[in-house]
Amino acid sequence: MGVLGTTTPFSHAVRPVQLAGFMNAPSSMRLLIALVLGWLIPGAGHFLYGRKAKAIYFGVLIILAFVSGMWLGEGCVVHSVKFGLYLIAQIWVGGPTLLALDLTQYERITRDIPYLDVGLLFTAVAGLLNIVVLVDLYETHLRDRDAAKERGALA
Repeated sequence: MGVLGTTTPFSHAVRPVQLAGFMNAPSSMRLLIALVLGWLIPGAGHFLYGRKAKAIYFGVLIILAFVSGMWLGEGCVVHSVKFGLYLIAQIWVGGPTLLALDLTQYERITRDIPYLDVGLLFTAVAGLLNIVVLVDLYETHLRDRDAAKERGALA
């Protein structure tokens, strides 16, 4: 609606963005989509469940830890052969790790990097933090499901 109660050509574009059918999907499918998206983009799963503050907090925290680690390690900390053990933790950051892996897979370390170990630690901790965030997302799903069951029983 326009200012004077008239319909404008773009009044439909002001509605909030909603994922088509996400909330109508079966509970297990909603959880799976949220977990995969939360792995790919840290915090995105919480955003799907309407927990926007948590999503922003977790997303910024994890991405900042990962980017700080990449900066400290001068972009050489995500490598499948040289640092394969760290990659097990780093891969849980999802999209940023896949991007870094693709961009640095052929890079050779030919110089001494003073903060390489700290960078490895930051990126690995970012991955482990995302595991904790995904577990929180799962528990959020269980709480929401149980609350919905109780509302259904009371009605």
